[in-house]
Amino acid sequence: PPAVMKTIHRDLLDYNGTGLSVMAMSHRSPEFASIMNDAREVIRRVMEIPPNFKILFCHGGGHGQFSAVALNLCPSENDAADYVVTGTWSKRAAEEASKHCRVRKVVDTSGSGYDSLPDISTWDGPSQDAKYVYMCSNETVNGVEAFDLPDTGGVPLIVDMGSDIASKPINWSRVGA
Repeated sequence: PPAVMKTIHRDLLDYNGTGLSVMAMSHRSPEFASIMNDAREVIRRVMEIPPNFKILFCHGGGHGQFSAVALNLCPSENDAADYVVTGTWSKRAAEEASKHCRVRKVVDTSGSGYDSLPDISTWDGPSQDAKYVYMCSNETVNGVEAFDLPDTGGVPLIVDMGSDIASKPINWSRVGA
């Protein structure tokens, strides 16, 4: 709407009368902290994120997170992680994780050209030693999207929702630890 565009135009050059553009503002300033807190509150409310979840704004994109997940959740190269490989993005994530831990593919649809997502009830459950289960909810390159999340029986579920995070309700009880 035009009113929103006018606000953005005004604040881009002088945010709330500070004399600074948001892009020139210190990330430690009270003004920027207010922007971040407001963004967290809106995201939590709109996406119905429970209070036990932390909302992080991370740089690096998907590829950066492929390593970050494995490096943070598998402190030893001998640790194992289970991957649901249903397309280009989860394949790349598994390949990157394999540099840092043992990767087990509990679902691998490469044989069918990543053209479908098997019913969750047919997936192998998490291995006993898995530190986490990883999946990509929307494989944009291959046109495969998951509309439900698996129950991993207490093993943390890590979901790359980069392209569909706000497009549908999320069962938060199945995500994370």
